Amino acid sequence: VRFHTPDEVFTVRGTLTSFEQKLDPVRFIRIHRSVIVNRGVIRELHSRRTGDFTLVTQGGEQLTLSRNFRNKVPELRRRLAS
Repeated sequence: VRFHTPDEVFTVRGTLTSFEQKLDPVRFIRIHRSVIVNRGVIRELHSRRTGDFTLVTQGGEQLTLSRNFRNKVPELRRRLAS
């Protein structure tokens, strides 16, 4: 598992699911089978024709919110609207 911070990238041995269970769900959200993101860095959410969504972080990175996790979209839209 790789953890990206503003300054560094850390590699830690383990599964994403095990780390997801340890992270605070108020601060972190799983958006893809291989991505968990800090809710505080989410800037924009755009729908795509494929049924996926593109999530843009404050740093400009574009991440895919996959169809399997699209049930998170209403929650993310509410958060971005406030």
